[in-house]
Amino acid sequence: MKIDGVSAIAVILILSFAINRIATGLLFLLSFLKPWARFLPEAASQPNDRLRIRAEKKQKLVYFTFAGVLAMGVFAGYGTVRILSVSGFPSINPMLDVILTGLILVAGSDRIADLLKTRAPGAAGAGAIAESSKPIEVTGTLTMIEPAAGVVENKGNGSLRKLQTEAT
Repeated sequence: MKIDGVSAIAVILILSFAINRIATGLLFLLSFLKPWARFLPEAASQPNDRLRIRAEKKQKLVYFTFAGVLAMGVFAGYGTVRILSVSGFPSINPMLDVILTGLILVAGSDRIADLLKTRAPGAAGAGAIAESSKPIEVTGTLTMIEPAAGVVENKGNGSLRKLQTEAT
């Protein structure tokens, strides 16, 4: 079976989203098991930067392992969703097609996680949401001055206008 480029991209996006959700959900459920929590502690709960970085790397490794098993084993292997064969390369080695499809799907799941701003373990930008939601505090003094006759005002959009004053 051969599909067009738009359909192939749609399949990749849908499967990448499914892989992201399944891997993230699996990691979430496993985090409730005490042996798993000892093996893979939360990065935010680590007392120093060295341990925090190590925990983030372990979380990312486990996430990509789960995503790789899902992509290569389940979808590309068992499910026979293979990018090269449906793109018109029927004589390609099936194992190479499974590996390439798995790599594309795993990379896609990581990008989908960034796009959705989810907290995929170890994903780049995962803490960006928490940092950007901090309130901004501005302090200082604002002084309002009446413009004098003939003063030119900058409107802020690159244009200038001359202020008119009424004579009393």
